[in-house]
Amino acid sequence: MFIQTKKVSGAKDSDVATTAPVWQALTLGEAYTYHTSGGVRPPTQYTSVEYGSVKLVMLRGILKIADGSRFSTSGNFQIATLPEGYRPSYLHTFVCVGHQERQMCHVQVQSDGGVLLISGGSQHDSQATWGISLDQIRFFTN
Repeated sequence: MFIQTKKVSGAKDSDVATTAPVWQALTLGEAYTYHTSGGVRPPTQYTSVEYGSVKLVMLRGILKIADGSRFSTSGNFQIATLPEGYRPSYLHTFVCVGHQERQMCHVQVQSDGGVLLISGGSQHDSQATWGISLDQIRFFTN
């Protein structure tokens, strides 16, 4: 992934990210695991890139229920937890794509580090998705 940066007038060189991100394993809820599509996709992970005093936190990978069942089309489920230093100051809501069935779902990242699945599939479809892509989740920690 390439992140383009632009130096703001008055910014110091130290405010611009210069190092490659280091990806770390995301702590998943006990009912969840990751799907790598036979090694083609990464496991569920998180990283950050520092910009002065703030971090841009990024998630990636496909999350699935460990026993192979499908995500419910309704309810709130804590699917993962981010450690301190990688949590937003405020609640963030993302629209993520359900893997394979291409359904939409809402994922919230809370200030306590909780990553919650708010809805697991399209309300227009009776089947919920079996996997959720976390690749769309990006936020600043400030």
